[in-house]
Amino acid sequence: MNTADHLRRLFAYDEWANREVLRSFQKAGTPPHPALKRLAHILGAAYLWYSRITGEPCPLAVWRDLTLSECEEYTDRVGAIWRKYLSSISEQQLSEPVSYKNSKGEPCGYARRLPSRADCRSHARRGSNPRLY
Repeated sequence: MNTADHLRRLFAYDEWANREVLRSFQKAGTPPHPALKRLAHILGAAYLWYSRITGEPCPLAVWRDLTLSECEEYTDRVGAIWRKYLSSISEQQLSEPVSYKNSKGEPCGYARRLPSRADCRSHARRGSNPRLY
């Protein structure tokens, strides 16, 4: 499997997992605030990396509080932008570095085109705190 296909599978899994979390929130009626905040962070981080890679503005802050319905909306949006982006990226483009700025707007040098699998796992582990999900 090439890198682009692998990333498509990882992002499809991420979208599936976000939707599973949303379903559990809906069943709960009123989800715990820390859990909702964690999902909002996951969605904000996904948007932030997309913005860093594409140079487009980021419409969602990384630590913004979102309602359940906003989380549902952003889950749809985040899934759509990444599916569109990954459907058009080449293996060559994936190996090219990207210059980006951190959340404060400071230049951070270069990053790989997309975070590696290890980067994704180390940033936000869904099972890191079972009380939040």
